[in-house]
Amino acid sequence: MSSTRTSNPRFRGRSGRGRLARPRGRSRGVSDVIATIILLALTVVLFAGIFAFVTSFPSPPAQTANQFQATLLYHGGLISGVNITHLAGPQVPSNAQIYVKSAHEPGACFSGVPVMVSAGISTPVWTLGQTWYGDFHHAWSGCGSNPTTDPFAADNLTVYIISNGNLLFSAILPGQPFITPPTFIAMWTTPSPVIASSSFKVYTTLSGNLASHRAYVNLGGIVGYSGATSPVPMWFNSSQSAWQYNVTGSNISGVSAGTYYGVVNVTGQTGLTSSAVVPITIAPSFSASVTPSPGTFKKSTATAVTFITTLTNFGSLAGSTVNISLFVNGSSGTWTSADPPFPNAHSGWWITPSTAPTIGAYSTLSWAPVLTSPSEASVITYTVTISVTLTNAAFGTSHLYTFTTTASISGG
Repeated sequence: MSSTRTSNPRFRGRSGRGRLARPRGRSRGVSDVIATIILLALTVVLFAGIFAFVTSFPSPPAQTANQFQATLLYHGGLISGVNITHLAGPQVPSNAQIYVKSAHEPGACFSGVPVMVSAGISTPVWTLGQTWYGDFHHAWSGCGSNPTTDPFAADNLTVYIISNGNLLFSAILPGQPFITPPTFIAMWTTPSPVIASSSFKVYTTLSGNLASHRAYVNLGGIVGYSGATSPVPMWFNSSQSAWQYNVTGSNISGVSAGTYYGVVNVTGQTGLTSSAVVPITIAPSFSASVTPSPGTFKKSTATAVTFITTLTNFGSLAGSTVNISLFVNGSSGTWTSADPPFPNAHSGWWITPSTAPTIGAYSTLSWAPVLTSPSEASVITYTVTISVTLTNAAFGTSHLYTFTTTASISGG
């Protein structure tokens, strides 16, 4: 059995356990020693580069030997003194001096007057974590009989600590709050737009402390306004949380339609003033339009032209009889709404409604006189003048309003 396995070609070159023998002298790998040397070299080069990069950083600025934190003391909303806490550094001797300088009151009794460290601590030296306490009444003797005599509601104080002629600490303590004037949030009129010759109200809302002050409005910028042209006080409407001013219709009876601007201003508790403008748009109280129907006609077929007249009262003023006059091509001859039917100088007859039109508040009416048998062969321009008297019942006054418009028809 043994000789048979040995002579079998399948087992040639194998070891006693049946594995192929590794050929000698054919290994091509790098030895472990050389690989280790290369890794060490790479590590040294990388470390040297990182070290050179880190050492190139600038050095941090030198720190002071002592560190302190100073805060302001308040009494009844007023600055009454300072607290200074020793945070770091060597102990401070009790004969070191503390100065406080006022920015707003350079002549205040505590301003620029030194106080010994021993006056605000109970130990022989000022140690870490210990707070030095000094108010203007006790630490600075003679500064009033109570803490509210000399302190201020708003001031910027500068604190100095000096020991043996060396400045250990200085800091500016801002006790001046950021003061802003009142702010206008919104401004409007009711109604908007304002109807000519009708009463209206001006409103504005504000944020900020006004104390006893109030808002004012100046309507002098409205051309033709007959009321006060200097600032007048507004009153506070608590139900709307807004300041209000009432304008009577009689004060704008002479104002033409358009957009104007009123000025509102207010002074806050701190004395700072703010102002803004409120747009005031005045719409016409009355409008009229005339539309011929048809606008083009032939003499041979046209039998009549109707002048459709539309009148609108936009406001609350009560109306009255409306008088309508018509001029043909600028001539002096006219017909009016109060006249009965009469001959037209250019042939044909005017036929008008039996009564003159009347108009009330917030209403629209249509009035349509008819020109029969027009015989013109060219363009005819009719100038229509409309007048109406509107009455302000609240004030018992009446105003006459006159409007002019044109209407053209083409013949042929």
